[in-house]
Amino acid sequence: MRSDDLGYDSLEFNGCLYAPLHRIEVAAGPFLPDSFDSIEHYLELPRESRFRHGVRDRYDSGYRLPRRGLGAAKVCGDSMVQHGVYDGQTVLFQSHDFESVENGRAVVIERIGEGENAGSWILKELRIERPRICIVNDLGDELDSDDPVLIIRSANSSIRPSELDPRGRYRIRGVILRSLWSEDFHLVDIHDVPFRKPVARASVPSPRPLTPAAPPRRLRQVRTGRF
Repeated sequence: MRSDDLGYDSLEFNGCLYAPLHRIEVAAGPFLPDSFDSIEHYLELPRESRFRHGVRDRYDSGYRLPRRGLGAAKVCGDSMVQHGVYDGQTVLFQSHDFESVENGRAVVIERIGEGENAGSWILKELRIERPRICIVNDLGDELDSDDPVLIIRSANSSIRPSELDPRGRYRIRGVILRSLWSEDFHLVDIHDVPFRKPVARASVPSPRPLTPAAPPRRLRQVRTGRF
């Protein structure tokens, strides 16, 4: 389940944009040890007239609104500097999965951990060498499928290549929209976010499986470029 499925979606109030900040760090480099994710704060971004968010792409009754499913996480590492993402920054992303991500986008990938809500996140550029293959019968029922062939790359030519363990279980948390410095936003406690009911501090479960009621899909034939 994603943060927006729990009601931790982005919102706008008095022209300011609020996006949930995940506690877990996203590594711009190799996977960090597993840790537990939760949401205790939101990012407060100023009015777009003062700071160009770059996240508005939907309209309602003639008004241009922020995208749904926004989230944020702090970056640790320097493997994406040529993509404009630096160590210590915070990235703003939009929820996606492997089947809906465009080729070549920078994404947050989760290695699912053993414990509930545990895992490790990395930030990489995703290349889809072969899309998911699915065999269906005349009624449209899925008979068999083959996972996509994916390549993940860093955006730092000085970092040596490293392979992703094919025995792991992985999911996409979201597509990167932009990176932020600490002076670009204010941190707001989840209890103080406008128009939000007070809630207990809750952990965020793993994102939705790629298919409903199915176990997380194991990625096969995954190759990496540079970590």
